[in-house]
Amino acid sequence: MLCITDHRFTISYITLESCSFSPPTSCTHKHCSTTMDLTIRQSAEHYLKLARQSAKANNSLGARMAYFMSIQAWKKAIEEHPSLSTNLAAVQREYLHFIRSDARYREVLSQIREIIARKPGIQEAELFAKLSKHPETDLKYTLYFAVRDGQIWSVKKEGGCELHLPSGQQKFTFKSLIKLLRGKISTN
Repeated sequence: MLCITDHRFTISYITLESCSFSPPTSCTHKHCSTTMDLTIRQSAEHYLKLARQSAKANNSLGARMAYFMSIQAWKKAIEEHPSLSTNLAAVQREYLHFIRSDARYREVLSQIREIIARKPGIQEAELFAKLSKHPETDLKYTLYFAVRDGQIWSVKKEGGCELHLPSGQQKFTFKSLIKLLRGKISTN
């Protein structure tokens, strides 16, 4: 029996006359599961290698995409083998380290922080309008990881999210402090 596996489907050749197409998770052959697990793991490792090469070559966008693909592949791999979660955690830490050292991220983050310092509680849409010279994908990427890393606080409101610098990094007026305390602070 021969199984050819790729991320989208598995083709199992049982005999020359019959073959079956099925999603990778529904294949019942014992060796198909092993092959698929190996393929997903190899894919995760391949994307991690590409991410490292892209980062070394100062290809920020390529590195971001490759890290993302590696993380997604590791997440898929741990569905079958939870013991691989340490690999996922290691790649996520490496990705966060890359983000923090990425010149593009630091440049956009400094501009975002400058605007938030001048106008605490600014809405995301207004911030994006002020920084329209940057692609929206860069702004969303930077803001997502800045909030996740604790560089910026996002306070959810009915009309959207207000953005603030963490305590001790911005000057509050009495009015802005009350608004902040009334909202739910999200650091995720």
